[in-house]
Amino acid sequence: MARKSRSAGRTARTRAAKAGDRVTIEDTLGGLVQKLDTSVNLRTGDIIFHLSGVSGGEFRLASHAGKTVISSTGRGADDRKPLIEIWGDASVIRSIINGEKNALKQFMVGGIRIRGDLRYFSDLALEIGILDAPL
Repeated sequence: MARKSRSAGRTARTRAAKAGDRVTIEDTLGGLVQKLDTSVNLRTGDIIFHLSGVSGGEFRLASHAGKTVISSTGRGADDRKPLIEIWGDASVIRSIINGEKNALKQFMVGGIRIRGDLRYFSDLALEIGILDAPL
């Protein structure tokens, strides 16, 4: 009778955790898309998330005519310059979007990095409740 090694069991659990986390971050970003679609500050363009960690990946929130679509994207997916790019650990980003962590504090201590139109980011984040005060 063959024995299953401990490392094989851990690898299977890690793969399952990664798959579960991927759904969770996509669900969280999906909730963000719903909030963005009702925003009066929403502009046509892209917001790119560069997420690290177990459930990391690159995600594009593409807005056009008041409708936002989320897609998983790789480097060089297209040549459009995004309005905003956000870098951070997927669990930190998830916690910020869900209101469990303070976005301004995470920004100030380097937990997240933002590049692009910071005024636009600030206006959107205030409107949908991610920030309590403007950047």
